[in-house]
Amino acid sequence: MGPIRRLAATLLLVLLPTLAWAGPDFWEEPAFPDRPLRGPGAALGVVVYNHGNDDSNEQYKVPVQPFVRLLAEDGWDVIKFARLRAADDVHRAEEALDAEVASLQRRGYGRIVLAGPSRGGWLALMVATRRPVFAVIATAPGGYGTKGHGPRRSLDEMRARLPQILPGTRVMIADFSGDPRADSVGGRGAIFRRALAGLPHVVIDRPQGFPGHTAAMTGRFARVYGGCIQRFVAPPPLPVDFSCDTASGLAVGADLPVPPEVAQVPERGLLGRWVGIYPNGDARLLVVTEAEGSRLHAVWSWASGPTGKPERAPGFERLNCTVSGTAITCPRPKGVALFSRRADNHLQYQWVPADTRQKRLTMELSRPGQW
Repeated sequence: MGPIRRLAATLLLVLLPTLAWAGPDFWEEPAFPDRPLRGPGAALGVVVYNHGNDDSNEQYKVPVQPFVRLLAEDGWDVIKFARLRAADDVHRAEEALDAEVASLQRRGYGRIVLAGPSRGGWLALMVATRRPVFAVIATAPGGYGTKGHGPRRSLDEMRARLPQILPGTRVMIADFSGDPRADSVGGRGAIFRRALAGLPHVVIDRPQGFPGHTAAMTGRFARVYGGCIQRFVAPPPLPVDFSCDTASGLAVGADLPVPPEVAQVPERGLLGRWVGIYPNGDARLLVVTEAEGSRLHAVWSWASGPTGKPERAPGFERLNCTVSGTAITCPRPKGVALFSRRADNHLQYQWVPADTRQKRLTMELSRPGQW
């Protein structure tokens, strides 16, 4: 046996007692290879990310939900608990995740957060009924797929098992309208709140503008709810009245830069702030400072979303626009920004680039308090 093989064999013998579940079907890997793990002594704790399940594709290859990167930036270690699709039986995966949590506890992590979408969120909730963890963040949780009685079976088992989550565990569940994997008329929010009544919990119940099973996989979700999630897992005690409605939604757009002299423009008619968010989480802020007759003056501000990719720095530019009826036309250096007033008190935005090879972009703008 050569020296490299001897070293590999030695490492395997050392790790096997800790990673008793390790094998070809389930394994642990860094969620963000560009962010080295700090270790139990330096990190706030560890977030175990559990991906979803798909009948056709290996979900461990799918990027981690963007809001999770915000936790890594806060000082949490984040690992992905990967599962091969062919072996991803609900009960077998639950046993494997339970063993993973036990391993992390032996390694010295005091705070463990279990997070994930769909089946990953389901597994996180189920393991919290059998082993103490600091918090669970489950988005659109469900365990039994989309066909036949799958969604109803998930719902029945959730009713039975969620009240068994161990005392003291913080639980956040996000549920979305139009989710075909949630077979419950009127949403599942009331069911979740009843089941979690004895625990510190938050239920994000069918938020406006986030339809479908994968709504939490977007940068847009991370921008709107990321701040709330960060505060939800912060070490101090969780306030009794903690709510994502007040902790995050009303602050959308607050981090976008504007000149000091327009920061306090009142909201009246067209005047004031209008916020829009692209699916990737990139945000735009329109501050209308003057609107008189056919002339409109505004500041257009931008900031990149929490995608982890290098983006342009936040900034702003001043717009001098023309108003004609409900249409607002604003020339910019590389194209034209078009805004139109809608009957529902929102603005529709379209970016028309001068270079016709570039894509036209559209977005809905709302008052910040409407998020």
